[in-house]
Order: sequence, then C-alpha cells, then structure tokens
Amino acid sequence: MQKKIFLIFIILSVLLFSNCFEQVITISDNYRGIITYKVRYNPDFDNLIKYLYEKHGIELNTSIIFDKNKSEDIIRKNNKLKILEYINKVINKEKYSELSIIFEDINNIPLDFPNSYFTNKSYEENKIIFYNTTIALSRLYNNKDIRALYRALKDDEKKIADSYLKILKLKFIYKTDKTILQNNLGNISQDRKEVIYESTIYNELNNKIDTEIIISFRK
Repeated sequence: MQKKIFLIFIILSVLLFSNCFEQVITISDNYRGIITYKVRYNPDFDNLIKYLYEKHGIELNTSIIFDKNKSEDIIRKNNKLKILEYINKVINKEKYSELSIIFEDINNIPLDFPNSYFTNKSYEENKIIFYNTTIALSRLYNNKDIRALYRALKDDEKKIADSYLKILKLKFIYKTDKTILQNNLGNISQDRKEVIYESTIYNELNNKIDTEIIISFRK
C-alpha cells in the first residue's frame, strides 16, 4: 500500500508541478532581506492537493504559498516579518504562486517556513554568519523517510518512478551584499555574492541523508 502511495505521489507531483519549487533569499548588508517562494502547478488539482495533504499526510504543496490567509496568519504572529508580494494567478493554463516576505533579520525566518521539509536557519560562530537550508525528504511523508519507500520499489517500478523523479526540479538561490566566504554546494558567482543550488527529487532520494546547503559570510 505504501509503495502504491509513493508511485501515486510521483506521478501526481509531475502533473502538479512543471517547475517544482524555487526559493530565493536576498540578504542585505544589515541582515535584512527578502525570501521568495515560487511554484507552478495545474489548477485542476487544487482539491486533490488538499485531499492528499489532509487524508494521507503527503505535503505535495507548500501551504502558505497556496493559501494567502494562512500566510497572513503566520506573518501576523511575527512582527519582524511582512508580506511584500503575493501572487496567485493562471499563466498559460498553469497556476503560478509566488510569496515574497521581508524579514528584519535572517534569524527571524521560522525554521519550518515555508514547510517542514525545506527548512532554513542561521547561526553565528566567531563573527561569521552561517545560513543553512535543509532539503529534508525524511519529513515529506507523514514524518517518515520517503527514501525507504523508494528503496522498497521493485526494479520495474523504480524505473518508472525514476523517469518522473528526474523531471521534478528544485532550485535554491542565495544573494547577498556581503562577500560569501564559503559554500558547500551549488555554483558561486564570480563576485562571490550569489550561490545557486539546483537539484531534482531523483537526486535527493538517492542521497543517503538529507541535503544541507550552507553559505557563510563575515558579520
């Protein structure tokens, strides 16, 4: 049964998202900045997304991006966050959702924002700021590691799943006015002020542990 749910998840994910998920974090000299989340999906699947989330615990969507009221409720509880822009419209028969939030300090971004499986946090060591994003597939399905379901697939099932998994893209962009001292993953710009990490759900499922993207810059 779990394997069946996994395969349904893969197929529906491809139908739902053409450019799976994109996160852009822009950090200024004073540690204020903007964090933006973007997704595209088929509008015909609005009710299906809600059903799978409520009945099966599968977070196919990023709730705050799809639901303006929910995002406003979260922001209202944190006076150091403010919605800059919220877009939810249909473009070329695809629903496009974008949420941009202004933060007063990078430490003000909630750990599980926008969801429990793409988490962001920052910390300081020896006057160096570290910013960390975790792609936590271990929490994607009912807080169970979906990799176990993936590994349990038969060879023919995995072959079918892989053809879809490679299409599901993830993109994480980090921009800062400060010079980035170090990045463990992704491509860094020549001026060392931007890092871009791109992946697919296929790559992340074949990693033994959750991916951590870390950048650092001097305070």
